[in-house]
Parts: sequence; structure tokens; C-alpha cells
Amino acid sequence: MVEEIYQNIWKIEIPLPKSPLKFLNAYVITGDERNLLIDTGFNRQECRNALSQGLEEIGISMDKTDIFITHLHSDHSGLVSDFIKKGRRVYCSKKDALDINILRDFNSWKNKFTGAEKLGFPENLDEYFDRHPGFKFNNTYDVEFTYVEDEEIIQIGEYALQCVSTPGHTQGIMCLYEKKHRLLFSGDHILERITPNISVWSMENNALGDYMNSLEKIKKLNVDKVFPSHRKLFDHCHRRIDELMDHHHERLIEVEEILSKKSLQSPYEVASQMKWDIKFTNWDDLPHVQRWFATGEAMAHLVYLYNQKKISLSDNKYYEFSNC
Repeated sequence: MVEEIYQNIWKIEIPLPKSPLKFLNAYVITGDERNLLIDTGFNRQECRNALSQGLEEIGISMDKTDIFITHLHSDHSGLVSDFIKKGRRVYCSKKDALDINILRDFNSWKNKFTGAEKLGFPENLDEYFDRHPGFKFNNTYDVEFTYVEDEEIIQIGEYALQCVSTPGHTQGIMCLYEKKHRLLFSGDHILERITPNISVWSMENNALGDYMNSLEKIKKLNVDKVFPSHRKLFDHCHRRIDELMDHHHERLIEVEEILSKKSLQSPYEVASQMKWDIKFTNWDDLPHVQRWFATGEAMAHLVYLYNQKKISLSDNKYYEFSNC
């Protein structure tokens, strides 16, 4: 489905088969000299067809269209290789751009999650890697990216789009902010009904701390309309930020309560006792990929609490936590 959501700004719904996210919102901003496509969808035919049909319906020439990738996940970057062409810019943060190219290799993909074997998974992790859509549907070829920095401006027609670094969901995720029109292309940083997944796989990355700081950063901006990567557009940016922050504070309390019942629990054990907004009878019924995401998110909250000196880490070879 294609819809003009603002003057010279279009939304294309890209299906994400078998994903609870259902769709990616790809955006097209049209200008006299250049256009901008924001995100692409998975590297699979259903996404390719929807994007091609949407661009045709809008009636723009890809020869005059650059691309902005909000972050590395393949539901956003998977088709970027389809658009490699001389003279066309593909914008992305340097951190996530490098990862997009590196993670096409399966061994590099597995190495990215160094430490995951210490989170308490009972199965061979190859089961998770093999089924993960992030690897199955990522881009085909290396891409020559144009790196963008925090506060850099991309001018498309009447819109001066400011790049805003918002680490958390990934280390290099970026939003685009249009100050004059008070618009925010929020990527997966802020979604209206979904809580963005914040996952980590080692003690070195305090992604939840980064995410909370990034929410505070966006809260300082004047935003009337939010164009997220998934589900509905919305206009209550600051209220949604408060809701997301409250959600994570409640999660932190939940994790501490779980640890109070039993000392030395792995992130996998903690995740199995947390409440998840997914329909399933018991933890073991949850698909591999969803258990993967849940465990990574539990680890993010555990790392945050550890950095706040509210819980302790055992000296075992596995990550096991207890209350101080």
C-alpha cells in the first residue's frame, strides 16, 4: 500500500512475512533534484515486489533517488544491494554500515554474538543462527556507503533532514529530524505500540543505558508527527517516550524480583520468567527466534542493573547474576 502522508512524503508498506512486525514502513521524500528512500525491507521477493511497485506508483526515477538506512537490521537494509549504482548515495552511520557489509558472512554473523553462549541457552546456538531472519534475509553484495554523522543535514527538496544518533536498538541507529516541519523519522528507536527490542550479548555493551539516554535526547526536540518504521504513525512523541521509559523501569523491577527468588540465574533463566507480549502457553513453546530476542533483552536489563551496582555477577565462566 502506498500513501502520501505529508506534502511530498510517501509511505510504502513492505510486507515482512512470518514476522510479528508484519510490515516495514519505507518512506520516500521527493524533491526537484533528488529523492530519498528511507529503508528497504528484507532481501526476499515479497519485499522486492512491494518496494518496486510502490516506487512505480509514486512515479519517481531511482536514477534521481538516494537511500537512507536507519540501521543495520535486515528488515531495513536487506534490499540495499539492489540499488547499488554509480552516482547514487546510500547514507548510513559508519558503525552500522560497516556491520551491514561484514555480517553477510556467516562466521562474522556468529562472531558478532560472541558471549551469547554464556547466556545459558540449553540448545546448540547454531539452531538460533540458522533460523535468524537477520542473516537469512540480509543484503547480497558489499555496499559503498556514504557515512553520516550526528547533526549532519541531508537536504531533499524543501526538507532539511537532520541525522540524529540514537544508539540503543543498535549501536549505530539514526533518526531523521526535520526541524521546520517538526517531523521525526524514528526508525525502530520509537514505535507507537511496540517496545523496540534492546538486546546485548556481553557485559561490554550497556545498550539499555544508551537507549534511555537516546530517548532523553529525542525528548528535547519539538516533534509534531512521528513516522516510525513499523505500524501506525503518531503525534504523541513525548508521551510515547515517557511510556517507553516507564516500561523499562518496570522491567528492571521485574528482573530484580526474579533474582530475589533465586540467586545465580542466567539471562536465559531470567527471560523465561519475564512477561512477554506474545501469545504462548509456556516458555518452551516460544519459537527459537523469539527466545533469542527475549534472552538478549533480559541480558540488556541485567547489564544495566549491574552497571547501576544493583546486582552482582558471578565469577563462573557463564553469565549468572544475583541480587547484591
